[in-house]
Amino acid sequence: MIGTATKMVRDTAMFAGAQMRCGALRRARTLAAVVLCTCASIGGAKAQPITLEGAIRGALRSDNILIQQQDENVKGAAAGVQQAAGTFDWNVSAQGGWQELYVPKPVNGVLTDQTATVGSYYYSANIGREFRNGITVAPGITAYPGAGASPAQTAGLTELRPSLGLKIPLLRGLGEESADAGERAAKDVLRSTRLSRTFAIAQVVGSVVQTFWRCLADEQVAQISKDADRNALGYEDTLHKMVQKGLLEPTVAQQWSANQVTRHLDVQRTADAVQLCRRDLAYATTGDLNDPSPIPSGELPRVDDLKNAVDRLNAAVLVQVALDSRRDFQAAKQNVEAAIERLKSARSSTSPELDLHIEPESAIVSYSQSIQNNAAEGQEAAAQAARNQAQLVLQQLQNQITMDVADTVHSLQQTALDWGSLDAAERQMESVVHDANRRAQYGSIDWSAFLGAQDQMVQLQRQVLNTRLQFAIGLATLRLATGTVELDASTPATIATTFATLPAR
Repeated sequence: MIGTATKMVRDTAMFAGAQMRCGALRRARTLAAVVLCTCASIGGAKAQPITLEGAIRGALRSDNILIQQQDENVKGAAAGVQQAAGTFDWNVSAQGGWQELYVPKPVNGVLTDQTATVGSYYYSANIGREFRNGITVAPGITAYPGAGASPAQTAGLTELRPSLGLKIPLLRGLGEESADAGERAAKDVLRSTRLSRTFAIAQVVGSVVQTFWRCLADEQVAQISKDADRNALGYEDTLHKMVQKGLLEPTVAQQWSANQVTRHLDVQRTADAVQLCRRDLAYATTGDLNDPSPIPSGELPRVDDLKNAVDRLNAAVLVQVALDSRRDFQAAKQNVEAAIERLKSARSSTSPELDLHIEPESAIVSYSQSIQNNAAEGQEAAAQAARNQAQLVLQQLQNQITMDVADTVHSLQQTALDWGSLDAAERQMESVVHDANRRAQYGSIDWSAFLGAQDQMVQLQRQVLNTRLQFAIGLATLRLATGTVELDASTPATIATTFATLPAR
């Protein structure tokens, strides 16, 4: 009976060992290409493969809500520039109506000190504008046609009179430094918004790239778990057959079956992670959760190809690259400039108004000033605080960029180091599993010992895969942190290559 049991175990081990050896060879080195014959996507629709290039193309689609929001922000800022420029528009003004005039009363052709009223129609019209140096001009005419009174009676009021409407500010608002500060501030905001849009779109693309790589890793982890579970089930079936033949105690098979629950749950968890990641990838690339969830097709960046370059990364140099390249940092600088322009305008409003008004028949100087000046001083204080806040935001962003770049470089270098250790351990474990497989075939070790070695191999494979995923995410993060993702005049293929490589410096 013992010989029969030994033969059964040996035959089963040879068959199962052959299966596991083939599976180990498929997974042993690259863990790269994703199996495209996996289950269908959520909702039962047929899943279609998608490459990283295709995912980026989907993220850059014109109906992407995140990109549309940025476009609307730019439109709003452009409208602000147009609105600010409206201060310097040419304006036409006209009015007309009827007016009762008081004139000296004539008696026998002689004007007396008595008055009479005369009804008259009148009209006035002018066209003018304020120039960017603060000077205003509004030439026009005023007329009283059909007044029914002589010009002498109206002291020239009913004569056709031209007006110049020239106003020259002497203390407040004179010169481009303050007159068009609002327009310059609006233009700075527009430039800032455009830079922020470019940075935000790069973030959107970077997020899709990282989701794609996470889905690649999830697919491979699920396949590893499925293979491990299938191999263990083969041994469990053997144990139950031996129990039925009276060759093994039932408790041994029951213990093994209980241990299998963990494997079954792990398979389910990894399968769920695959479906959820596919859903996220579908939404990121199409914007529609009802679309068939795509299956990522491709390979994670190879650590061994970039390890030496990662070791040579200089965080200080990359920080300077980031400060020169980051669009959000440039946008923050423009926000400071806009705040400075608003402060110039606010400071000008605290001065008294001293204006020179020139007409063809007169030249008048007018002066006005608020006694307490609360409104103007409050406006200046608010503008001062806004400028200080913009400068603090800029400084905070600079510090954050410095930390982000330094942390990302350190993380990449540590991940590359970890991968080297795990890769070496995986190579050693491959030899152990191969040896255990051979010894199990000849019955020199128990089949469970081989499965134990295989489980250790599976855990190492998952750690290696997770390290490769973290390395890939680190590459994308470094690109975003340094602002070295060029979207203008770039194709999805070149963008995909950018995210899988290191910055030039």
